[in-house]
Amino acid sequence: MSGAGSSTPEPWAPEASSGGAPREALPVGAPAPGTSDSPAAPRTGRPAPVRPAARAGLRTRAARAAGAAAGAASRLLGRGAGEVVAGRVVLRLAPRAVHELAGERVAAVVSATNGKTTTTRLLTAALAAGAGAPRAVVSNGGGANMRAGIVTALTSGPGDAVLEVDEMHLAGLLPELAPRVVLLMNLSRDQLDRTAETRQLAAGWRTALAGLGAAGGRGVVVANADDPLVVWAASSAPRVVWVSVGASWTADARSCPRCEQLLTLPGDPDDEREATAAVEAAPAGAVPGDAAPSGGWRCRSCGLARPTPSLVLEGDVAREVGAPAGAAPTARGAVPLGPGGHPVRLALPGQANRRNAVMAAAAAGELGVGLGAALAAMADVGDVAGRYAWLRAEGVRFWLLLAKNPAGWVENFDVMGASDRPLVLAINAQGADGRDTSWIYDVPFERLVGRRVVVAGERAADLSLRLVVAGVEHERVPGLRDALRAARTLGAPGSGPERGGPPAEEVDVVGNYTAFQQLRAVAAAEAAR
Repeated sequence: MSGAGSSTPEPWAPEASSGGAPREALPVGAPAPGTSDSPAAPRTGRPAPVRPAARAGLRTRAARAAGAAAGAASRLLGRGAGEVVAGRVVLRLAPRAVHELAGERVAAVVSATNGKTTTTRLLTAALAAGAGAPRAVVSNGGGANMRAGIVTALTSGPGDAVLEVDEMHLAGLLPELAPRVVLLMNLSRDQLDRTAETRQLAAGWRTALAGLGAAGGRGVVVANADDPLVVWAASSAPRVVWVSVGASWTADARSCPRCEQLLTLPGDPDDEREATAAVEAAPAGAVPGDAAPSGGWRCRSCGLARPTPSLVLEGDVAREVGAPAGAAPTARGAVPLGPGGHPVRLALPGQANRRNAVMAAAAAGELGVGLGAALAAMADVGDVAGRYAWLRAEGVRFWLLLAKNPAGWVENFDVMGASDRPLVLAINAQGADGRDTSWIYDVPFERLVGRRVVVAGERAADLSLRLVVAGVEHERVPGLRDALRAARTLGAPGSGPERGGPPAEEVDVVGNYTAFQQLRAVAAAEAAR
């Protein structure tokens, strides 16, 4: 796959606006803010070079030993996995530790709003299998994706590193990590009281990615061609491999990130492109947040458009594109596909995870693992840091899913499919979740009409009101254990809407971040009895 779909920065020539005068690109705006754990994106607008450091110095090596001891103590005392505390000790003693420990070993970083942890796990599996011979790979697979967790991963053993990086911190960390591959999947709203506006995040990415070619920098970007924010950000990099996997959420990318005019999607009333292939219309009864019809997107004002991908996901088949590198897409973004294809068969459920797998496989291709071999290595990956795990508590076996924002909830609706099991929805608003829950009004909960639903968590009242608006009948209970008991009494699949019949043995549960962790703790405590 190397070289396919490559591009130079900003490959789309500006077009005349509807008024006849060319539009100027808007300023990128303020960079994403920094935190105590990670630096901000460059404020000068000049990208920092992304290049590896020399081997770790004596100070960093000593700090690594101290961090390992702190992490071991944390685990011994039952305070947690020790990933964050170990990293914080290292950074306190050696502030340059990220750059020095990264050295030549960071194979890839993965960033997005949704799917980072799963995609990191899939890419790690592909690289560990290697091209015919296993190779050592370290990763922050538990989801500790800021500076402290990244340092801990880099001190965890020898081998290449595959690192999940929080989307808000990617721009600041990229120059220090100097990865060979940067994998970018999506950008959407998340934690409204903490995370920058999506275009602001994309602007920070854009500045940092330009550093991949600055002053001897290195690296290739593997990017989702179906997300306009990702495309605009990635197009500043000297080399990009575009992958088309589709998008289940489009509400945060309806305006052009370059000129802020509305984008045109296939089937839109103002889509005047010549139709050379059938275009799927929006389905009857579609609600905001439904997946966009297949095909390309473009801005009629400035000319930003979906680039030609080198790899395409069609249902459950990944196909390499037969067009030569740099070829323009045909009308509506259609591309000629190569013969055959590779089936995407996973233990992980849903189309969202097939998207994650194909993005990971494209990144693995840039690191020497073929598409078929990479997908085969991912096939048996199941539980990812508790996601999709089957757990047991309060006399019921429950399937635990994580959803933190509108895009994540939509993906989980796809994952659950036509399940008729009772459903528990749990939502908190702690610091790790974001305290602003207004985003729940953008989630198409109307899809749950007809399901037997129980609502719990610290902000259960907020979610209950949203379900009333959506016309979803439900029961609200005070605690998570109460919710599992209430769901069990709703009856087994096929019991109908009225109570009665045999109690449910299995339940679906969706929680946001802290509710998800609390549910894991409930199950762990019961298993330890």
